[in-house]
Amino acid sequence: QAGQPQSAAGLGTEGAQLPARFDTAGASPADRADIAWNIVYIGAYLPAGAEAITVTAAGVQVYRDLVATHPDNPAYLKNLAWAEENLAAREAAAAAVSG
Repeated sequence: QAGQPQSAAGLGTEGAQLPARFDTAGASPADRADIAWNIVYIGAYLPAGAEAITVTAAGVQVYRDLVATHPDNPAYLKNLAWAEENLAAREAAAAAVSG
């Protein structure tokens, strides 16, 4: 039903598994960055908790890998900072909910 973020449960788990398929799919660095952007966004839409953290952390790791292999690309560095900011927000939201 619309307007119920809990109905998205499981999408974060699925999204967090996408980076493991990069090599099989032949994903280019640009594809990896695009997928990372999308999975970080998935975390932003999920209810606060472990699933939101896990999927956001997966996106952060993709950007860390891209920065490590393409240190001359400032867009990857900028996106890493953005993704880390989102991860900090997911962690804070989960802490606020748990108490």
